[in-house]
Amino acid sequence: MRAVHERVLLLTIVTEKVARIPELERVQVQQLSHGFWRAVARYGFMETPNVPELLRRAEFNSYSLEFVTFFLGRETVLATRNSEMTLWRERLFAFLTRNAEPATAFFGIPPSRVMEIGSQVEL
Repeated sequence: MRAVHERVLLLTIVTEKVARIPELERVQVQQLSHGFWRAVARYGFMETPNVPELLRRAEFNSYSLEFVTFFLGRETVLATRNSEMTLWRERLFAFLTRNAEPATAFFGIPPSRVMEIGSQVEL
């Protein structure tokens, strides 16, 4: 994109070892500098994160989600013969990884608002 957006939110979602996190303790937002913000959202292991809903409830509700772009990382797992793991196990792991639920679905992010940055990882 070769541009820095006017507002950038760095969001980390943490799954805690408790079933549920109270709403008042869900998210901590910290303003950094030059339009950058840092947010840490905590969810219990029985809860499903919903990023658009989280942004509506947090301090960013003055911005329309219609203009938000989500940047996500995606790793593609490659099975190689250069490993101590047997090839069939690598292929099985790569197959399961390819068929896992995408992050957009798990986090409730509209796919039309996502840019993915990918990398390939050799096993």
